[in-house]
Amino acid sequence: MVGMRIIKTLGAACGLLASAACLGVDGPLPKGDYLLTVSRPGATLNIVDVTSDKLVRQCDLGVGPGSGTLVPSPDGKIAYVLANHFSDVYGVELDTCEVVFSTQQSADGVRVKSMASVALSPDGKRLYTHQNRVRLHRDHYELLDTVIAEFDTAGGVNTRATRTFPAPRQITILDRLESGELLLGGQDVYLMDHETG
Repeated sequence: MVGMRIIKTLGAACGLLASAACLGVDGPLPKGDYLLTVSRPGATLNIVDVTSDKLVRQCDLGVGPGSGTLVPSPDGKIAYVLANHFSDVYGVELDTCEVVFSTQQSADGVRVKSMASVALSPDGKRLYTHQNRVRLHRDHYELLDTVIAEFDTAGGVNTRATRTFPAPRQITILDRLESGELLLGGQDVYLMDHETG
């Protein structure tokens, strides 16, 4: 993966790549520049060689679609994709299409949705999501406070949040500065300390 540069998109592909045939590149991706995008139906991570303008690999996540938001790891080996109806993030190893990480945001009667709000720490060890949460009761939903959830990217599949911070509502974009501080964007823009919240 040394010498590979990842070019990312923030948004689902318009179906253009969804019908393309995979060229069948097995094993590690050759050195080069790649565009990563997510297409529907379902959630398929598409890896496109920007030099040849050819689709080189498709990784079907086997879950429902989401916003198509993705964040590549700093070393360019894993793409973290928000999918499954805005509910979970999947870490996909680009060389093998293996899911090596996933969140389990909804649990214990609380349904969680994250609208395009996923970010990684500068070292790639922590993943952050903005969680819109509701508690499911038999006859109604109980609106809960929104939070920023932090996940350990070495946690493997079905990882739960290691900690949460209170966060404002209506956040649709989450990013981070090189210093690690989180930028929360929505109706207003906020800067959050990644250590203290």
